[in-house]
Amino acid sequence: MIFKGSRGLEVGELAAVAEEAGGDVNAYTMSDATYYHLTCLPEGLERCLGALAEAVWWPRITARDVETERRVVLAEIHRADDDPQQLLQKRLFRRAYGRRHPYGRPILGSRSTVAGLDAAALRRHHRRCYAPAGAVVALAGAVSEKRVRALLARKLAELPGALARPARRPAGRIAVARPSPEGRGPRIFSLRGRSGLAHLELSFAVPPVTHPDAPALETLALILGMGESSRLFQRLCVDEALMHDVSTDVFLSAGPGLFFLGGMVAPSRTGEAAEAVLRHARALGEGEPPTAEEMDRVRLNFEADVAFRAESAGGRANVLAHSELVTGDPRFAEAFLHKVIRLRPADVARAAARYLRPAGLTGGVFLPANGGGKSGGGGTGGGSGGGRALRQAVRRGFLPLETGAVSEAGAGGVAVAGGRPAASGKAKE
Repeated sequence: MIFKGSRGLEVGELAAVAEEAGGDVNAYTMSDATYYHLTCLPEGLERCLGALAEAVWWPRITARDVETERRVVLAEIHRADDDPQQLLQKRLFRRAYGRRHPYGRPILGSRSTVAGLDAAALRRHHRRCYAPAGAVVALAGAVSEKRVRALLARKLAELPGALARPARRPAGRIAVARPSPEGRGPRIFSLRGRSGLAHLELSFAVPPVTHPDAPALETLALILGMGESSRLFQRLCVDEALMHDVSTDVFLSAGPGLFFLGGMVAPSRTGEAAEAVLRHARALGEGEPPTAEEMDRVRLNFEADVAFRAESAGGRANVLAHSELVTGDPRFAEAFLHKVIRLRPADVARAAARYLRPAGLTGGVFLPANGGGKSGGGGTGGGSGGGRALRQAVRRGFLPLETGAVSEAGAGGVAVAGGRPAASGKAKE
């Protein structure tokens, strides 16, 4: 609705102003904030920033435009509900955080919440959440901070209290409540629907991005399952041929996060895969710490990612804005990189041992609705018996490694997998 015109802009005029200045404008929403990003040539900055401020703080929210956009969002929700991975992650976030927690709700909303929105509700939301005191403006490139401050002061002077400064600088601009998970861990569930393969997700509760363990958790995710050279991909997909695909990720933000392991597997081998995921991930913290080569690869990946984002002014501004908004420190991302570079293998192993525990686990599997067998999952193979089979596999996966190992001569051997979160990442652009 921000792009549907304002008191001084017609529909599409903001985009036209940005294009005339050689750039573009767009927006997206993540778990903690909504981001509006605009790129333009330096000489067009004042006009573009003035137009963006006009659109963000004085939107024209009409009933007709709300109805049009409602249909668009409902169509996006419908597409998401046809995606097994998104359905699985939506349920997982709800179970891990609780349905009342902001992270437990899908960013797109539900059919009922979106259907119930009207222009009046959106105006109330805008008044409540779009106060300038809750905004961060980050710029990168050939810009004058003095000129930008003066422009914003003139523009926002029309909003009561807009330029009031807080009594002290907050440590982080976003306060996130503690989760209220649905049930005691491990929380296990299963879904069925249209899918050719089983989709497996195992997540563990981890602290916010500002916690001292966050760099080690990010490194742990890279080592275990990001890319074909990762430890779990090599063991699962190459050595054992157990999983069709594996990956890992970690959701780190202003509030409590989640560490993900998962992937895709034949339905009949879901339990075997879940057990293997846990056992090999735990092994990194219990006797198989990262190798020097794995640590070097993580450092290289991090440095390459930082360099890639720094290639454009827009990328630099985005990093600064996110760091300031979530942590209160615009240079946080740079400091985070240096912490990753200084990590030792023992630091990563300790993080694995500390957080990959049953009490913090929320796991689920999405199974084909009409196939794959329904074995009970009592053996290593696990079958595709849904939540009960997955629960049994998880229990086996937490057996002491020296006594519960599956021999290579056993059914399918031991392999490992990884998974990724998207449900609480970028939702709409």
